[in-house]
Amino acid sequence: MIDGIRTWVLHLTGAALLGAAALTLAPEGKVRQIVSLACGAVMLAALLSPGIRFDFAGYAENLAAYRAAAESASTLFRAENEKISRLLIEERCAAYILDKGDTLGVEGLQIRVYAAWSEEEGVWYPYSAALAAARLDDAQKKQLTACLAGDLGIPPERQSWEP
Repeated sequence: MIDGIRTWVLHLTGAALLGAAALTLAPEGKVRQIVSLACGAVMLAALLSPGIRFDFAGYAENLAAYRAAAESASTLFRAENEKISRLLIEERCAAYILDKGDTLGVEGLQIRVYAAWSEEEGVWYPYSAALAAARLDDAQKKQLTACLAGDLGIPPERQSWEP
């Protein structure tokens, strides 16, 4: 591609130099007008020569290959973006619950939040949680269960508590 552009510029420059030399040597009058017209035709031919010799079939093949590569990269990017979004939601929700647990005085709280995709809204949302604590009384468990249900929308039936 670059070689073709370089060749085209060299041909255009050569035609311009040749035309300038011919116009300089041409005598005044009708001869100079004819030489000027011929130089213009040569310059126009040099200018349009890439379009005449353009490989449209090769261009179409390359364009199709680039489109396929772009679609593949886009699909891969979308998949990675969804994965990162899901992990981010899970980590932020877990951090929020850990903070609530610290506020309630729960010791050794471990949590894993699982996100699910909402087809209706087109977003990831916290779906379920697995929790474990070193020390946890019934009041703390009840408050954390209510917090997960109220603040994050994880109902008690999708919360699993391990001793």
